[in-house]
Amino acid sequence: MKSKKTVFNHFWLDATVNPEFASWLCKVEGNANQAFCSVCKRTFQLSNMGQQAVVSHSKGPKHLEFIGHSTLNDTEEQRMQVLQDEKLCKQNLATPDLDSFVCKSDISRA
Repeated sequence: MKSKKTVFNHFWLDATVNPEFASWLCKVEGNANQAFCSVCKRTFQLSNMGQQAVVSHSKGPKHLEFIGHSTLNDTEEQRMQVLQDEKLCKQNLATPDLDSFVCKSDISRA
């Protein structure tokens, strides 16, 4: 039997339900089976794991390194970029058509 791939769930962006990743998680336009991390500037597969794929990404060494790095050692400009990315992700909740939203961040890490 073929396994079903998980599609991005907009409720993951609700900070009242998922405060642990709502600030950095973004939808990837054109691929409902992926999510974008505005902290790592990386796209990752949701596969068939669903929300667990998001939780797994958040516990990964690179994500944790960027979380620590962006809050402790980054330049002010880099910190502002992370805040801007978080703001764009949070706009999902205020966007009437959530399917049209996409993170505007550059996927490559500067």
